Order: sequence, then structure tokens, then C-alpha cells
Amino acid sequence: MTEPRDDTTPLKNPSTFKARDAWISAVLVADLPHATARVAAAIAMHLNVKAGICNPGSQTLADASRVSKRSIYRHVELLERTGWIEAERTAGILNQFYLLTSAKPMAPVAQQTSAKPMARVLVTNSTSTGDTALSPDQCHTVAAHKERRTKRTAKRAKKDSRAVARVSEHPDFDRWYAAYPRRVGRLAAAKAYQKAVDQGASPAELLNGAMRFAAECDRDRREARFIPHPATWLNAGRWMDEQKPASRAISSYDESILRGLGFTDDGSEP
Repeated sequence: MTEPRDDTTPLKNPSTFKARDAWISAVLVADLPHATARVAAAIAMHLNVKAGICNPGSQTLADASRVSKRSIYRHVELLERTGWIEAERTAGILNQFYLLTSAKPMAPVAQQTSAKPMARVLVTNSTSTGDTALSPDQCHTVAAHKERRTKRTAKRAKKDSRAVARVSEHPDFDRWYAAYPRRVGRLAAAKAYQKAVDQGASPAELLNGAMRFAAECDRDRREARFIPHPATWLNAGRWMDEQKPASRAISSYDESILRGLGFTDDGSEP
């Protein structure tokens, strides 16, 4: 803790960032609970060095130091009792905090037992209310690691699901899929194919229907965007569609018109 303050000395906050940072460093290595040290550092970080004003609200300190709002009062009282700060309380106005300093060296502090300095514990932007905290660089590292692990897990699960889907395909599905004129949505098509077989359709019927439909699309020169997806075709039972005639026969009326225009029976010019 700091040396006792002379009551006749007016309260004054550090006037430079260097002095403020020195105060924070002294607090963070002092024999104080970790949460209390974080609250003290949060108070100091809200000091307006130029104006000497330091009046953060309780919720602001709770968010910055990752402790509950109700415990802020307890930590502030401990800092006052140990001589690190002094607070001027006025009804209806935010507390004015003063960081106590002394011309004499700070009193000896407990030996630091952590492998890393406590300065790394300060978290200035957080909304959680636990009394434990990680430093910003630690939080960033943990978040990045979790993100990479999540991506790897999702990628592995997707790969495994594809492998399982391939293994569960009907043995005749590959042949049917190769015959169908539009090969998209393989997984959905495999499920629809298995469903059709389970409902009584034979692989031969499905294959003949796909080949017939492919010939029809080829004959009509149908664009791929107008060909239904394999799963859609299967779910609609399209393999049972009747085969369309290859061409429309020309009626006698149309034939007479063509002859009058000078065309032959097949519609070509003489």
C-alpha cells in the first residue's frame, strides 16, 4: 500500500501518463486480490490526465474489469482502506476518484508468484461479470484457436457425411445417374433413387425411364436449365411418363397449304 497521506495535502491525480502508468504497475504487483487490482487499473485508465478528472461509473468499471457491478463497491472500499485511492462522494454525481501517490517509495509488496506479470490480466472491453479474466492477447489467441478448431471439425464432418452417403448409395445408382441428362444434386438424387426402389420401382425401370428422357431432351435440344434435377424427376415418378412421339404427323390440310406455297410433302423447298 502507499504511505499514509497528509490530510492537509490537497487531493490531486497524476498529471502525466507516465505517472499514471507507474501507479497502475505498482497496484498490479501489490498484495491485492486479482479482481481488486483489475478494478484499480480500470479506474486509472479512465483518468483524464489533462483535467485531473477520474469519475467512471460503477457499470463502466464492472464492464472494464470483468466483475459484477455489485462487487465494485467492495473492491473500491478495499482500495480506499489500503490507501491506494480516495473517493469523493456527492449525491447525484459520479464519484471522483483520486490515485494516491507519495514522495516516499511504495511499501514493499508481496512476491509475485505468477510466471507472467499481472498487467496482462487487465481487460478493458468486456460485458461478462465473472471475477476471472484473460488478457486481451490471451482472449484473442483462445478465440482464434477455437475458430480454427470449429472450422476443422465442420470440414471433417462434411467430408465424413459425404463418405457415408457414397457408401449408402444403391449399387445401381451410378449407372442410372450416368444416364440421366443432367447430373446435379447427387446426394439428393441418391436418396430419391433409394426411395423409389423402396416403393417398388425396379432399377431397370428407372434406367429405361432415364434413358428415354435423355433421348427426348436430346431430340428437343432442350437446354440444361429446363431439365429438372435428378431428385425432382425421381420424386415426381417421371420414369413412368409415356414416351412422346418423335415428330408430329402433317395433316392433310397442312399438306395442301404447303403444296400451294410450293413446298414438298416433307416441308422442304423443291
